[in-house]
Amino acid sequence: MNDQTDPQLLRAYAEHRSEPAFAELVRRHVDFVYSAARRMVCDSHLAEDVAQGVFLALAKNAPQLANHPVLSGWLHRTAQNIAAQTVRTDVRRRAREQEAAAMNELLAPEPDALWQHIAPLLDAALGELDEADRDALLLRYFERKSAREMAQTLGTSEDAAQKRVTRATERLREFFVKRGITVGAGGLVGVITANAIQGPRLPGSP
Repeated sequence: MNDQTDPQLLRAYAEHRSEPAFAELVRRHVDFVYSAARRMVCDSHLAEDVAQGVFLALAKNAPQLANHPVLSGWLHRTAQNIAAQTVRTDVRRRAREQEAAAMNELLAPEPDALWQHIAPLLDAALGELDEADRDALLLRYFERKSAREMAQTLGTSEDAAQKRVTRATERLREFFVKRGITVGAGGLVGVITANAIQGPRLPGSP
């Protein structure tokens, strides 16, 4: 294969689906295509995607390119086209991600503000849980027990104890959502852990 020209290799692939012929074409031109793509998109991962797209296009267009005198010219032009599309797609994706992050940040209340909404309803919410779920939550987030300590207290496995906590947390979250307090499970756990247990101000304490 090494002694064949690009047009010969393309014909071999186009007419006989010769994988060795196509592999030789890729070997010859992959560095050129990747380097050009890297300059165009300024990102190694995107450049790899562009290069892959170029060689997929080469496989698809092999019959029309069998008589193309300078394959590198076609590869470069194709890389330009795919790189431009890739950059546009990546820009749109980043814009969507930034918009979503900004919206989440806008909608997510500050922890202190969230606690002000949750605190008056927390004990009622706990009262809505069945005893097993409530005990699991109290041990984990109010008494700060580890999964191992929880399992020993509840007489179950660590995995079962953690699953009970996860289920109870979700039910607690649903209680607040129904009352107009939108919060994720992680945010709920964080605000409860930070605020639920507070010591009294004893006489004479600063």
